[in-house]
Amino acid sequence: MKGIGTNDRDLIRIIVSRCEIDLHLIKREFYDLAGDSLEAWIKDDTSGDYRELLLSLVRTNL
Repeated sequence: MKGIGTNDRDLIRIIVSRCEIDLHLIKREFYDLAGDSLEAWIKDDTSGDYRELLLSLVRTNL
């Protein structure tokens, strides 16, 4: 995913709106398509408090 850049608006919308519904399916599909976990991609492509917020949402098991 390096070089593509992060579309922050889409990333936030998808993670926040789907974290309680089907984020586990999105994470699995992301891995199948990207060959890496969504969590690893977030760690690599974001920073600071923004990174920690997204990782907290992605790691939530609701």
